[in-house]
Amino acid sequence: MVMKSACAEGLSRPVHSTFHVFFCALLAALCALSLAACDSGSSKSNGQRNSQSSTQSSGSSGSPAAQTTVTCETSDDGSDSDQCGLLLLALAGVDGDFLQYRVRMASLVLRHSDGSAVELFPDGITVDFANLEALAELATAATLPVGSYTRAELLLDYRDSEILLQIDGELKPAAVVDAEGGALEEVTVSLQLDINNQAVIHANASESMNLTFDLVSSHVVAFNGGLQTQLGLFPVLAAEVDPLGSPGFVLRGRVINVDEAEDTYRIAVRPFYLGEGRFGGLNIETDSETVWRINGETYLGEAGLNALTELGAGVETLAQGRVDHLGKHFIADRVLVGASVLGAVLDGVEGHVVSRTEDNRIFIQGGRLWLFGFEPVYRDIVEVQLEPTTEVFNPYFPDQRVAIDDISIGQRVRIFGDWQEDQDVLDARRAHLLLTRLTAIGKELNLATLEAVAVAFGRWPAGWFNFLGTGSDADSNSDPNAYAIDVRDIDFTPLPFQADAPLAVWGFAAPFGSAPPDYIADGISDFSDVGARLWMNWVPATADAFEQIDPIRLRLNPDASFGAYHDLIRAALITDIFTLDALPDIEPVEPGEYLRGIYVIAQPGNTVADLVMYSDFSDFIADLNLRVNRGATLRNLHASGGYRIDPNRFIARGLAVLLEPVDNSP
Repeated sequence: MVMKSACAEGLSRPVHSTFHVFFCALLAALCALSLAACDSGSSKSNGQRNSQSSTQSSGSSGSPAAQTTVTCETSDDGSDSDQCGLLLLALAGVDGDFLQYRVRMASLVLRHSDGSAVELFPDGITVDFANLEALAELATAATLPVGSYTRAELLLDYRDSEILLQIDGELKPAAVVDAEGGALEEVTVSLQLDINNQAVIHANASESMNLTFDLVSSHVVAFNGGLQTQLGLFPVLAAEVDPLGSPGFVLRGRVINVDEAEDTYRIAVRPFYLGEGRFGGLNIETDSETVWRINGETYLGEAGLNALTELGAGVETLAQGRVDHLGKHFIADRVLVGASVLGAVLDGVEGHVVSRTEDNRIFIQGGRLWLFGFEPVYRDIVEVQLEPTTEVFNPYFPDQRVAIDDISIGQRVRIFGDWQEDQDVLDARRAHLLLTRLTAIGKELNLATLEAVAVAFGRWPAGWFNFLGTGSDADSNSDPNAYAIDVRDIDFTPLPFQADAPLAVWGFAAPFGSAPPDYIADGISDFSDVGARLWMNWVPATADAFEQIDPIRLRLNPDASFGAYHDLIRAALITDIFTLDALPDIEPVEPGEYLRGIYVIAQPGNTVADLVMYSDFSDFIADLNLRVNRGATLRNLHASGGYRIDPNRFIARGLAVLLEPVDNSP
């Protein structure tokens, strides 16, 4: 159940805040599963093209088929060919304890139903999947030959990867290794798309697809006795066509043109801070509610589009919004332009305020630091100097007047300014207040105030934050064990308040020096419908993980060989499922017009594919039963969805199981 005000945003998936450490034997076991093998978009000025070709059969029944080659070009201009259509491919991640997961996607091939292949990233692309949990990012607007695409083949290159983990509160660099403990270079994996939800490309139309890298399910972590953590790997991904219930999208790129009559502007897509390449062009729709931030100035609706027109082509933009599933077009809720895009003109940082001094210096926990002309890098702590002249803006409430005192402890912020390398500090020119997730345990509801225990801000434990100066006097400083949340804009009618229930509270920290209240809520979720995760493993892998497997539910076997993971994760709160009255049943979500389940079986080396997707739970169960009956054993399970306390069950919107391969050798 989600309770929210009219301005509440969609909820992001929660984060597993503490990584359990496996034994080295488990590392070797999962490493044995590894499939080790041994800028994209044209601009009008340079005329480059990314040609996508597909050889298709033609001819009458009973006669030899003639081969016809269809060539489609991914370009900023798009295509008007009746043999080509558009695929909007977004990348997302489920990050677990990964603070950074930067890896090169050397190849992503889509297979047409006739067997022909299309390469989406002919030059490869480098992606930080740990930065894609809350919002998926559009990676390409690719022009493809029309038809049905049933399979994807992915090649990941780890030779220059940059991976950081948070383990027991410490920052740890990590390396992906093979079964012998050596550095892994490349990994290939094949995905069979859901037979009921394949990518069907139509002429002069668009289709959307999300590809999500489940970093939680894909890795085993163990120490090698040195400074670097080792990771065993089998990539677990899910591909969803026409994604429903998406957390939202980010689109980056430079303006090509503006059409004020149609309330749209067109960009040359340039994902992940890339300045050039072949990623296609896309029209972005705006409306009267679109909030614009252009070179530090705020506009609403049509006024923003007019201002963008005056700037002309070539200006950098970043849009956040959603895809309309009927019209298959992108609608922008917020648009950043020019100097309002981090790193485009100014340096900047994004993260949570962990402490603040009397001289208005703030410290950002878990920040991503942007330096002009460079890709962002992860920094554990970043110092920022605020000035009385620093402009502050709340993009969720653009009419609200805010100042530097609105930047308080726990608040997630985006800061623009000038990096002083000699002092290792960012001088702030402008600041954006970002919607912040607080994990809390509700204790008592009194009129407009919810008394709670603050567990974490984002992924960061509340105990790490220094609340000195947050109160209206010395005795009123925020106390995470008695945290006062203003809930006057929250409608609790759909769900009566329950004491001691974990909650995800979306909103903003109260202005510095004003507590109580300590936090202003804009939306609250109790994890019964969304935001919960279930994560477990079995050591050794077993065929007896479930007492019951049928199209209605998966019932866990409490006597199975559970490993280190047996966790119910609700935002930053982790509960051992063995502390519950009973192990929760896992049931499929009820599909609807705007909701479907995505169920994945991962079994390396399988003759069908390494990964097989289903949206029909009964099809997923039938395949799982067949594989177990043929000797496959279960290693990992990771589910996302909602947890219902009464009755004790987990409603899975997403579910991935990792099976050990069957040894059919004589």
